[in-house]
Amino acid sequence: MNRYCWISILLFLFLSVAFPVHADSGKILYKSLCHSCHVDAATKAIAPIDKASSQWKRFFKRNKHQRKSEINLKSKFDDPQLEIILAYLIDHASDSNQPEVAGSL
Repeated sequence: MNRYCWISILLFLFLSVAFPVHADSGKILYKSLCHSCHVDAATKAIAPIDKASSQWKRFFKRNKHQRKSEINLKSKFDDPQLEIILAYLIDHASDSNQPEVAGSL
């Protein structure tokens, strides 16, 4: 392997150890920050399995929540939280190896 490959591997390992992300943190954030709005009769119940990973990425990239004036994700969540939630949704999307339905939340 060349020098840059080794540097990349070492950097990845360092960051993984220095800034660990708990495996359940995405689910915890989703349940505490998102799920409460997405289970009532006025808003469609939504779960990770409801979209494919590419749809979740596109939804967040286009900031679809801004279509409703009362919802502004940037004021409720910081970027790291949004990234963790997105990673959770992608990891459990309909086309993932471990899709998750609303009942398992």
